[in-house]
Amino acid sequence: MATIAFYISCSLLLLQALCMLFYMIFASRKMKNKRFQLRRKSFIAFFALLAVTVTANAHIVHNGQPEILATNAMCWEYITFVTFILLSIAHFGKDYYKNPYSWFMLLQYAVICVVGNYVSQALNLYKPLYNYADICHTDNFIGAFFVVREIMNIIIVTCYIFMIYMLINSYLKYFRKKKEVSTEVRKRMKDEAISIFSYTSIMTFSMSAHFIESIWPHFVANVLLIVAVSRTYFIYDRYRKSCMQKSSEKSPAQIIRENLEILLLREENNPIFRPKANISDIANALKVSNDSFSKYLYKELGMSFSAWVSEKKLLKCARLLNTSDMTITEVALASGYKDIQSMSKAFKLRFDKSPREFRKSLGKGKLA
Repeated sequence: MATIAFYISCSLLLLQALCMLFYMIFASRKMKNKRFQLRRKSFIAFFALLAVTVTANAHIVHNGQPEILATNAMCWEYITFVTFILLSIAHFGKDYYKNPYSWFMLLQYAVICVVGNYVSQALNLYKPLYNYADICHTDNFIGAFFVVREIMNIIIVTCYIFMIYMLINSYLKYFRKKKEVSTEVRKRMKDEAISIFSYTSIMTFSMSAHFIESIWPHFVANVLLIVAVSRTYFIYDRYRKSCMQKSSEKSPAQIIRENLEILLLREENNPIFRPKANISDIANALKVSNDSFSKYLYKELGMSFSAWVSEKKLLKCARLLNTSDMTITEVALASGYKDIQSMSKAFKLRFDKSPREFRKSLGKGKLA
């Protein structure tokens, strides 16, 4: 009964991991959001390794008895765990995953152990253990090989503990700074932290199950992982839809550019062409906040508000002098100047000609 339950849980977990893997590969792979893509690629790596780990774990049971200290399964669990932790720490602001040396230092022993394990099985030197008493009944050569194998396991478990310390330390440093971020980001990070520590606890429990002479801990670990993966799907899908919605929304700069084209053509009650133009009236007309409009002027155009307003007024003066029969006084008032003197002074500084000279150069005869 226990064996059947174990194999069913392995099959369900493997199927779930593969479904999640293909879902992560194809869902929103073209979305231009760095944080989303980091999470997506992290999950691709994790679920690919989880599928390999589940397959390795499924081979530890023989005649209803689980193998203890199963080197191959333990190493694959460790490799999956290291990948998960290094990529999870990135969500707390630590980019250890970008350093190849970190991967080399943490994975070298596990990779050597996996290769050695497959070689020993091929040479018929690998002897599975189903209880601790079997250790005393191995011949000298195989016993020595077993000692080497278990030394590697001890190294892996030590590194496992170190990785948990790295995760906790990174989270505590993030926790001290999380008041500096928005409420929305804090909520998302809280969900991420719950998922990360849930997986960490379950995978730690799963690793510990290899030291127990019973199949039930392996079954429980599989069931817990199935629940965790199911929760991951719903949280990830919600986050994916949120990112897609945000990416489809227009940025403040896009809104300003589009609305500004319309506003500049407005002839009546235009807040830009008032003698005392202010940023609040123009921002309201553009349907954005004062802060968004200020950032647009400084970052997109590299201008102050006063310089931008002056430029727009002068460009309107030039357009009216060129296309209309309005007097220069009428042009000044229509462009938001309180009198012809202030307009003429600013116009000459901008175009190196007075309004009268500018109109003459265009062949216009009406000057007053």
